[in-house]
Amino acid sequence: TSPDTALRDLEGRLRSAEEERSDLEFVLIRARESLEVLENEVIRYQKLVTAPTPVDEELDLAQAIVEMAQELRTPMTSIMGYTDMLLSESTGILGAVQSQFMLRIKVNVERLMQMLENLLRVLAIDLGTLKLSPQKTDFVALVDDAITASSAQYREKGITLHLEIQDDMPPITADRDAMQQVISHL
Repeated sequence: TSPDTALRDLEGRLRSAEEERSDLEFVLIRARESLEVLENEVIRYQKLVTAPTPVDEELDLAQAIVEMAQELRTPMTSIMGYTDMLLSESTGILGAVQSQFMLRIKVNVERLMQMLENLLRVLAIDLGTLKLSPQKTDFVALVDDAITASSAQYREKGITLHLEIQDDMPPITADRDAMQQVISHL
């Protein structure tokens, strides 16, 4: 073997290695492009999987409403307590005008409390978590309770309401709280 033949053999191997290297670089570039496409797909799917769903957003909103209602109940309960105390005149005698103002405060706080209860009940209905407890209930007593609960509003507006209903009505089977709410909205 001559040096020229060895040189040609080495040059051939070098060309072959360069062609193989060029082919491998091309395959590597294609593999990187495919990997980038796949990585983008994975990122897109991860965003879809971790994105809040309408159900998650509804639950978050529902939880925020429940927390807000609980935060509002505390000061309203305090206002009701002080109003009742002042109206009972255990801390001193109120004039007619002061009594009227205190009665308005009481009526409005009761209205706010009822609105909060209604909001929470509607929320429970929307979320499918409302639990009804049907039981034998005295319908006459429900109507009487509704009238009594609204009596301050009636007095404030100068309305006199008389209950004329049969006393011997048989009990009905219903959720007492739900029926109370229905009757009080009539």
